[in-house]
Amino acid sequence: MIFEAIVLIPAFTVVFLSFRNYLLNRSRLALLLLIILITYSLSIFFSLYSKILSVFFYTDYLEIREIADPNTPLSWLLLRISYYRFTFALINIAIIFSYKFRNKIFSDDISSIHKIGIYTFGIINILYSIFIFNKQLVILDVIMYLLTFIFECSVYLPFFLKSLKNYKLTQSHRFKMKFLYLMIMSLSFLLVLFCLLIDRFFIFIGWGSFTPFYYISWVFVLSGIITAYYGYLK
Repeated sequence: MIFEAIVLIPAFTVVFLSFRNYLLNRSRLALLLLIILITYSLSIFFSLYSKILSVFFYTDYLEIREIADPNTPLSWLLLRISYYRFTFALINIAIIFSYKFRNKIFSDDISSIHKIGIYTFGIINILYSIFIFNKQLVILDVIMYLLTFIFECSVYLPFFLKSLKNYKLTQSHRFKMKFLYLMIMSLSFLLVLFCLLIDRFFIFIGWGSFTPFYYISWVFVLSGIITAYYGYLK
């Protein structure tokens, strides 16, 4: 809980700077960046809130999988916070806007079929995160992590390759730094889900939870947020 609270401080600081930047120029690119940073920061916040629920508001059906869900509107909400479902819904939203961000930066001529495929995959992941849930079936969580990781790869891997290509082609040091930041951003966001997927796999096979991979994942979120902001500003 303390670790994620610390990570949120610089994350929300960058969100504030991005919001101030948007107010100054009101560009579509600035708006897309702001939405991406807000959704990733909120994903950390909901993860933090799940820890707050555990530390300060012990609720048996949240802490123990074998205790049945009382099936109230409040339990529906708290279970999805506690089991990171809102966190993953927000991550998928951030990936969708990252796709739009990439297309805007590079002015890519993307086919309508490709766009529909990306948006459909993202919406399916968001709906899965929120509605396909059974706290006693850890495999459902593993599938959610895997689907989101595949979605991330489909957006951030091309983002990385496009940034790398432009990094090699440009002669301007200023623009080289811009594309370098975007490369680091893409890799950071890719590694977020990779680390969380490994941590979730360890839970699935009974090796415990909160491995070093869990903590590293939020460091990569912070790295992605900061480099996205500086890549845009450069």
